[in-house]
Amino acid sequence: MSINFIEIFPKIHVYPNALENTDFWIKDSLNGSHQWNDWGMYGKAFSTSQNLVIHEKFPEFDQFYKNAINESHYPSFADVYGKAFYKNTKHWLEMYPMELDNWISSAPAICQYTLGPKNGHGTTFVMAYHSDYTIGEETWPGDKFELTATLYLNDDYEEGEICFVVKNTDGTDTRFSYKPKAGDMMVFPARPPYFHAVKRAYGDNRYIVRSFWQCRKDGDAAWHEGIEKYGKEKWNEMKMAEIHEYRQKHIPNPEIYADSYNRDNERLGLNPDGTFKV
Repeated sequence: MSINFIEIFPKIHVYPNALENTDFWIKDSLNGSHQWNDWGMYGKAFSTSQNLVIHEKFPEFDQFYKNAINESHYPSFADVYGKAFYKNTKHWLEMYPMELDNWISSAPAICQYTLGPKNGHGTTFVMAYHSDYTIGEETWPGDKFELTATLYLNDDYEEGEICFVVKNTDGTDTRFSYKPKAGDMMVFPARPPYFHAVKRAYGDNRYIVRSFWQCRKDGDAAWHEGIEKYGKEKWNEMKMAEIHEYRQKHIPNPEIYADSYNRDNERLGLNPDGTFKV
């Protein structure tokens, strides 16, 4: 079965019309029967499940789908979204295989970026450049983001593009933006050198669905030796100081990139506003 997709840049895919009736899912998720929570400085969100299922290897669809439905407290959405998530991420992984110790499909979270000057980072970005994989914590124990899938439920707002900075092996970088359409699913690596930010949207709230493939790590030997030597609290404090310095050096500064976030759009077949050239 052929899959409709566009590769904007190596490993950054758009799957158009991945989900139908997106307006319905926005309205249904806001009907008062679901528990929405604060989503930091960005708005609000609710997770469609509380449990993570660990697979020793990439699961077959039937195994994935059964777990997605059984663990969800929004099974009607888990049904349609789970099928799109599995189909498109499996397609991506067939093109770019990943070897992981285990596979965890995170619970999809429906998120609302709330309009307002107090939300986000500065005037250009509501979410600053980052990688979903927590940079600097490679040796720490925990669930690590490996592959990101973001589905866009609406496009009736102005601006609101997703902006990428990809650091190339020759020391240069590629900068571009994409304006998603309702129903688009974007799939891309969660790790550096792929960094992304989100521009502010104007006119209406912006709704997305976030989900990931993750891998659970136990932490390397040096991490556990540090815990034994310094104690957990002191060791965490020491490592956080290292991470802060590392992130300052390696994560793109949104203030520096604010005027050039779409520098390479034309070369990649995109208009300055992030839409595809006709």
